[in-house]
Amino acid sequence: FISYSRRDTEFVRKLADKLTDAGREIWVDWEDIPLTADWWKEIQEGIDGSDTFIFIISPDSVQSKVCRQELDHAIDTNKRFVPVLYREIETKEDREAMHPAISTHNWLYFRETDDFDKAFNSLNEVVELDLDHTKTHTRLLVRAKEWDAGNRDRSFLLVSDEITNAESWLSHGVSKDPKPTELHSEYIFASRAAANRRQQQLLAGVSFALVVSVVL
Repeated sequence: FISYSRRDTEFVRKLADKLTDAGREIWVDWEDIPLTADWWKEIQEGIDGSDTFIFIISPDSVQSKVCRQELDHAIDTNKRFVPVLYREIETKEDREAMHPAISTHNWLYFRETDDFDKAFNSLNEVVELDLDHTKTHTRLLVRAKEWDAGNRDRSFLLVSDEITNAESWLSHGVSKDPKPTELHSEYIFASRAAANRRQQQLLAGVSFALVVSVVL
């Protein structure tokens, strides 16, 4: 997912084309989606379904209310966050408007004075880093949000080996980036609890049948 100001569209198209050529699937809002509840839901789903959140830093993006909303959602869902500096933040007003999370991450420099291909190689390495963990983070987040939106109905829960694999991912994920969210944990724990209940009910049924068989 690429978050950016419309003033930086030309650069973002160049970056998106390069990522696409490298085999990456890109989510970019090229069109002005109407600012409605449905629009924001579409943006949230785009971020939730992306493995990496790229924020294009420029004076316009740090002042953008929409860009800040997108960044807040990416942080709330513990997305891998990659700040890309395209235009320098020079004024005090722009520095004060910059989201605090931006300064806590290492920046990749894509200014006009920088070597684009060299910077892109660095970006590609970041995106590729521990990709299996990141993809699982995304997949489980999407499923956990479906479960949460569906009033936490048991039909959305993981089953069988999915639970074991998710528990293993969760135990190892606390020391990795991006880290699992609280919703990840709740979803996986609920899946295990439901599986245990099913097993107990099955054992109770088998035991009852055995007793009846002996009596007969």
